[in-house]
Amino acid sequence: MQRMTLILARLVPLAAVRGLLTALVVSVVVVAGARADEPVHVAVLSDGVALGQGPLAKLDAWPIQLSRMLGKGYLVSNFSRGSMSLSARSDRYAMTLPEWSKLREFQPSIVLVGLGASDAVDSSFKAGPHIADGLDAIIAGLKALPGNPKIYLCLPPPAAADWRRAGTYNVAIEEVLKVINAAGVRHDIPVIDTRTPVSGNDEHLVSGFLPDTQASQRIARAVAATLSGKEPDADVGPYRGTGPAGGLVPTTFVRAGANERALGGEGWQTKDGELRRIGSGVKGLLAPIDTGTGDFRMKATIRIDPSSKSVPRFGLDQNWLWMETTKGLVAAEGPLYRTKPVIIKAAGAAKRGEWFDVEIRRSGMDLEFVAGGEAIVTTLAPRQRFGLFIFDSNGADVALKDWIVEVEPSQAPSPISVPATKP
Repeated sequence: MQRMTLILARLVPLAAVRGLLTALVVSVVVVAGARADEPVHVAVLSDGVALGQGPLAKLDAWPIQLSRMLGKGYLVSNFSRGSMSLSARSDRYAMTLPEWSKLREFQPSIVLVGLGASDAVDSSFKAGPHIADGLDAIIAGLKALPGNPKIYLCLPPPAAADWRRAGTYNVAIEEVLKVINAAGVRHDIPVIDTRTPVSGNDEHLVSGFLPDTQASQRIARAVAATLSGKEPDADVGPYRGTGPAGGLVPTTFVRAGANERALGGEGWQTKDGELRRIGSGVKGLLAPIDTGTGDFRMKATIRIDPSSKSVPRFGLDQNWLWMETTKGLVAAEGPLYRTKPVIIKAAGAAKRGEWFDVEIRRSGMDLEFVAGGEAIVTTLAPRQRFGLFIFDSNGADVALKDWIVEVEPSQAPSPISVPATKP
């Protein structure tokens, strides 16, 4: 909350910030108390096998595809890391990495453990004598979690036949398979065969054993069928661009250049049907509204002056989307993006001298940042609830014509009331 206060203080007067934060705190309390439709928390603990390969890795790794297959009744979070090990003697042992603590905080109802492949990659297989004890400790640690989660073990993938290290990997992986299957019997834990679905699909195994989008879909289907008890639809899994969801109810914050309910409007002026920032002080507008946990769309129609060196940025709670960096790139940063900047080569996303639309929308599982009709940055954000959209001029000479937020009528309460500021 302190960080949010600092963000808002840079955009609007302090008095307005305090009033808005009071409303936001009430909203957070309401959300925290609404447990009736809480999704099933599914945690994935794995190595590079669960991180995906290729240009859409962050969108098509098998845990993300699993989330799309299971739907809104589940919340899947990936706590995997490349080279994560089953051996307690490894400096990348699962229980000693930050992902382990984050998994515990997630309070999962289901945990999918898919380790072993990274250990088998080591040609000397130094982890071999220690992986059984390491896996036992992991299982014991998971069973000790407050929610007593259901645990599943996932088998590591095979090696592509033409991989130069296939021979040593296959020898080691046979030992890993024995350990995993024995642990399943010993602890009465189901073992999901995520190995057979990708066997014989060498062209979809990158670097010898890491699944690409197609192979990840096969793994996700095997897991989804086990968890849900039914086969997922054949066309579900890989990321596909969406359009705006239908049946949403709009709330208008700026209409034809007139500020109707956006906070921070005292630093803006309406002229000739457009809203423009005045002076060099206040530079941001806020649209406080509860998105609910379903589909939504924020749409802003803006025009950037051709001579402007800067471009605006958009915020969604503590997540930021820069229209264009100084190097002509789009950047995304915040909790949705694991706090690390995501840099996208998207020259021309910030058009100059013409009106164009910018959208932040969720239609299903994916949250998309769209500029000029083209999806620029996408991340998985199922069932996550947001309460504040921000339009920050970021020092740019920019005009705003319309700004609306559309949400599902069944999930959205009335928007937080903010008095309009006259031009």
